[in-house]
Amino acid sequence: MINIISTIKYSTCLVGWFGVNNPVVSSLQSETGSGDVILAKVASFLSTAVVISSVVALAFIVWGGVTYITANGDADKIKKGTGTIVNAIIGLVIIFLSQLIIRFIMGKILA
Repeated sequence: MINIISTIKYSTCLVGWFGVNNPVVSSLQSETGSGDVILAKVASFLSTAVVISSVVALAFIVWGGVTYITANGDADKIKKGTGTIVNAIIGLVIIFLSQLIIRFIMGKILA
């Protein structure tokens, strides 16, 4: 993936240097001609995925809470509810750590 993005970026430079009009690169360039449209779309997609997965994790926290509250002293239901809550919190941590890693990598690519 990084090689493809680097190739597109360098081919954009070649277009500017030699005046070659590549229709693929031209369609991917923004108004400034930077060629970072693909990276912007990937970042937008990943941000949307983080939001959706965070909402799903929060829904699991609520579901685990409801299971825990309605357990009425049943040890299996209490264990199931707490397990759901713990797993959802672990999922949220993974989601936010992945967002940090993605932002770090995208920052290195764009730098």
